[in-house]
Amino acid sequence: EPIQAASSPDSNLFASLNETSVYAQQTVEVNRPPVRYIRDLDPIYSYVAVDTRRNEVFMQDTNTWSIRVFNRLDNTPPTAPRTEVKRLIGGPKTNVLFNTCIYIDPKNGDIYTVENDIGDSVVVFAEDAEGDVAPIRKLNVTHRAYALAVDEEKDELFVSIQYPPQVAVYKKTASGNDKPLRLLEGESTRLSDSHGMALDTKN
Repeated sequence: EPIQAASSPDSNLFASLNETSVYAQQTVEVNRPPVRYIRDLDPIYSYVAVDTRRNEVFMQDTNTWSIRVFNRLDNTPPTAPRTEVKRLIGGPKTNVLFNTCIYIDPKNGDIYTVENDIGDSVVVFAEDAEGDVAPIRKLNVTHRAYALAVDEEKDELFVSIQYPPQVAVYKKTASGNDKPLRLLEGESTRLSDSHGMALDTKN
């Protein structure tokens, strides 16, 4: 039956229904396989990082939820659609989804990447990680984290947050639910929809 308009401005939907609860009559679980798939398997790159120790290039792929690793001097032949990856990091164990930034530790080659959508985390992989592997460390961060920067001398990890706009500073080795050492936030900072960062390590 159509719901009648509320008789007074203070009335709400439940008043209109005479406070009668509404429930779905039946829940059905559908687990049959799909008839066919339509999949886009082409990568969409959102970030690039270079490991000068191993001479590798890391490409963040937000379409197939993976990190693709190439040799730095790879050159796609004219007849090939693309250069094949040297190795790939991706799969359910990795926690790599809509990741937006990669940082390569210049000391030990650890691979840092931040998830910008539903994962709300920074995950760290060993330098030789490949396939569907669990990260060696995971740090839970504020929703809509976007970019990473590291002060290697102070061992501090900087994470930019789109909204509320801020920069959170953690210990570089932070994990789990570790809290930031400090936050840069508020009207006076002039931050808005924070994305990329660069650190002036001299100053």
